[in-house]
Amino acid sequence: MLQRVSPVFSPRIHEHIAAVTARLAEADVTTPRLVPTREGAPYVDAGPAGLWRMLTHVEGVSFDAVSSARQARAAGALIARFHRAVDGMDHQFVGLRANVHDTGAHLAKLTDAVAAQGAHRLAADVRELARQIAVAASALPPLP
Repeated sequence: MLQRVSPVFSPRIHEHIAAVTARLAEADVTTPRLVPTREGAPYVDAGPAGLWRMLTHVEGVSFDAVSSARQARAAGALIARFHRAVDGMDHQFVGLRANVHDTGAHLAKLTDAVAAQGAHRLAADVRELARQIAVAASALPPLP
């Protein structure tokens, strides 16, 4: 599978992909793997066209929504296999996108953006959606 890498990611993301997928392969967990260029690089820098990478194909199917308890159990079992495989992994991950999992900061940015764009033609719809998100987020337990 050929992918254009989003510019939000540093090229160093490929170090982490390679380390995690190698660890998964060692644990006999099937995973796509980076396909190196002829020069051995994990991606191609195409200048203004961006960074591109190639990953091996893994046969199977994917789902947009869980359709049964059996499917949910299988998904949970796969996630558990992933976590067991990477537990104790010796790799120094470098924070490439600071605060990417800071839910509070994202919610604050949403509030600020909604307030700043009050004159937009879709402002009322966006305000209602933001309100629904805030209500749902308030029901979450504290997130570390």
